[in-house]
Amino acid sequence: MMGNKRSGELDLLRMVFILEIVLYHFNTGTFPFGIGVEFFFVLAGLLMARHAEKWVKSTEGGGMDLGLVADETWSFMRRKFRSFYKYYLVAFVIRVFVRSLLVNRLSAATVVMRLLKSIPTLTLTFFGINGVSTANYINSTWFLSAMLIAMFILYPILLRNHRFAVKIVFPILTLFILGYEYTTNQTIGENNAWTGLTYFGILRAVSELAFGGTLYYISSEITGNAAFMKRARHPLNRTLLTFCKVTCYVVPLLYAQKYVLGHSFAKNFDLHALLLLGIGILMSYTGLGFTVPDCKLTRYLGKITLPIFIYHTMLKVTWREWMGVEEFSPKYNWFVLDVCLIVSVILMYVTDWIALGIQKLRAKRQEQISA
Repeated sequence: MMGNKRSGELDLLRMVFILEIVLYHFNTGTFPFGIGVEFFFVLAGLLMARHAEKWVKSTEGGGMDLGLVADETWSFMRRKFRSFYKYYLVAFVIRVFVRSLLVNRLSAATVVMRLLKSIPTLTLTFFGINGVSTANYINSTWFLSAMLIAMFILYPILLRNHRFAVKIVFPILTLFILGYEYTTNQTIGENNAWTGLTYFGILRAVSELAFGGTLYYISSEITGNAAFMKRARHPLNRTLLTFCKVTCYVVPLLYAQKYVLGHSFAKNFDLHALLLLGIGILMSYTGLGFTVPDCKLTRYLGKITLPIFIYHTMLKVTWREWMGVEEFSPKYNWFVLDVCLIVSVILMYVTDWIALGIQKLRAKRQEQISA
């Protein structure tokens, strides 16, 4: 198991599946159906379970103290929130002000009203999809909101009884919710349909994060079996495992095509795609087969996936409205896509620079207060 080590293979896969999401959002026809979100939900659940287990092992009493559980949950959620919110806030500011002031040339009063209406989405306190504000223009809103809500539900369960959660609670949640989603919608990819209690997007996040937590437990069992791991390192077995692992990623990407070998994969095989993705993530995390080594390149690719995810749709829609067109021509669409990827990375550096400057000013102010 990777333990404290960073997985170069998972970083590389982050880039592969973020590009699948971008191609899907840009209507290139390359991937007319999305599967990348499932990869990120499942991986987030696995890493969440790993983090919870480390905390439980490092805390006297095994994490059973409710006060400690509450404090650690809030600490964990704050870190998650801070990891992406600076990018989301910059995307929000660009989207609202560029669209309001430069494209639509609205009055200051109208801009203020738009900002006030955007507060629920901006704070991610609601599952914002069809909101009045940024949800339709920063496509990551629903994903980030659903992920935070799901983590708030699942992380304390992990802290209270980690082994019971990953062996019993999480598998039940995965099977029950995925079954309910598929029975109701004939797909697990529904986001903004209302169940009467919550959105399907939140159920999607809970079930797939729980699936990731279950996979973490399975990975622990695999790596704890010394005889199996020894056999897995045999050259022939490593080759076979590598073939299986690659297949587990290739098939979901084929699923994202409208038709493969004359069959409509997107309509009938999304549960199969999710299961194979989970097996692939499990094998990558556990280190089975030949793996991509951790290096500066893979870490960089992993680092830029989040800004690309948050910025790309906002940039596309802003560009489209600036030009006054409903949609770009196919050839021009590819040019816009390339530019948006580059600008997303540039915005990452600008955002990090601003965040670092604010952090230094706050530290300096604290020093002055302490003195």
